[in-house]
Amino acid sequence: DISSQEDFYFDSFSGESFGSDDEMSLSAEWGLHDSGNFPEMYEDEPYGYEDTFFFREEEKKEEVYKIIPEEKLTEMIDDLISQASSLLGLDKEYAAMVLQYFKWNYETLCEEYFENSEECLKKSGSVREPLVPIPQLKPDDRVECLICFDQVKFSETFSLQCGHHHYCVNCWRDYLNAQFNYRGIVMATDTRCMHPNCTIRAGKNVYEKLANKRVAEKFKYFFVKSFVDENKSFTYCPNPKCGNAVKFSGEGKPTEVVSCTCGSHFCFACGREDHRPVSCLQMNMWDEKNQSDDETLKLVMLMSKPCFHCGRMTERISGCNHMHCRKDQGGCGNHWCWMCGGDWSTHGSHTGGYYSCNQYEESSRYSIDQENEMKKAEIERFQHFFQRYFEHTVKEKDVMEACETVPEKQLEFRAKTSYDPAFLLEAHELLGRCRHTLAYTYVYGFFLDSEDSFKPLFEMQQASLESVVEGLADLLFVSVEKLQHEDIKNQIRVVRTYMDNLINSFEDRQRILENSK
Repeated sequence: DISSQEDFYFDSFSGESFGSDDEMSLSAEWGLHDSGNFPEMYEDEPYGYEDTFFFREEEKKEEVYKIIPEEKLTEMIDDLISQASSLLGLDKEYAAMVLQYFKWNYETLCEEYFENSEECLKKSGSVREPLVPIPQLKPDDRVECLICFDQVKFSETFSLQCGHHHYCVNCWRDYLNAQFNYRGIVMATDTRCMHPNCTIRAGKNVYEKLANKRVAEKFKYFFVKSFVDENKSFTYCPNPKCGNAVKFSGEGKPTEVVSCTCGSHFCFACGREDHRPVSCLQMNMWDEKNQSDDETLKLVMLMSKPCFHCGRMTERISGCNHMHCRKDQGGCGNHWCWMCGGDWSTHGSHTGGYYSCNQYEESSRYSIDQENEMKKAEIERFQHFFQRYFEHTVKEKDVMEACETVPEKQLEFRAKTSYDPAFLLEAHELLGRCRHTLAYTYVYGFFLDSEDSFKPLFEMQQASLESVVEGLADLLFVSVEKLQHEDIKNQIRVVRTYMDNLINSFEDRQRILENSK
């Protein structure tokens, strides 16, 4: 949902809102700056960032998302575990497992516990006291491991809180490691005691003590992840190198875009990159069509017709209506009419000859072809919108790669011209954002109803922005000697204006749709 101009668009490659001079920085992914201030704007620039729709202080909304670093998330979970530990009278290891069983909902845990404390612990795989007596053996006494049948020292056996001791440490280690290798992640975090029919679960401390380091780290990660996954007001930043969690503190369904401190911008509701103005539902349908091979197969089938005699699908590239189902290509050897689909033996000069068929409109094939033409047009329409979407995403990546050379280009430009080269960085950032926006306008346009009154204005503004963006790219991607700094500055102003117009139109339409509900 689009509710403010600043909310609609953030810098797609920066960890900050785009616009304030002391807050502009490129993402570390671009490698242009560490975290320093953005170069000063040119003094003669009448249309500075603070005047654009990208950053308007008076329009900023109350923050409804909180970025939680990995270490803070762990502290939050530990605090919740401490509360549960005090309530249940269990050590933190088992209190954590009880919380995990109740999907980290402390209120539900309290209700279940006060209703039937023993049943609550039993269901969650926890226990206060050992279920069996602990053998009174000395550390050096020998016992038989019930898994490998080796005679091992009692000190080399291990037991969970249940007290089933006759399993050696090596067998426990192999057992824990195998959970992640063969049972899958979800089941592995619900590891039970090796003793038959014992429901007591192994927790984080057990994995840290007995499993190999890689498996122990995996358990820890998925244990913390379960807290985020089970809590609808939390999600992870999708950047695999980040690890930050995001908490939504607003009301209703979260639909806005989150700007993580790592520089990623993503939709809280679906976890995709910023796809505004396209809804999550539309993105689901778009991805389904994009990832499916059915559309291509459908198009092939729609361009083919079955042989009258054997039903073999045939595509006509060119030529007359006389079709020969050739045996050397797997056909039946008979002849049929491409237009009406009937037996060619019934055709001749009386039916229109080779290039016409007066039986076509009265045949069943006519209605089928009419329907197929509409389906074909829809598939070709999708291919058109996808091609434009794909082209802009590729060009966006090209801009990101080009930005790696901007500092070097700035130094060369200053040395050769003595002019301030700040406009180069500004132009690259703006071009990247525009490519990103234009890509998703084609997804938006695909789902826009042909009868929608907004369609003519949208397509005009989309085409206008596309035109000026291509103009900026043409000015920018040349050798340093050919850079025309005044022309680029002027084109930056033009692109901002057209971008502003398009964003304002999206926002106005969104307000109209919301008011009509």
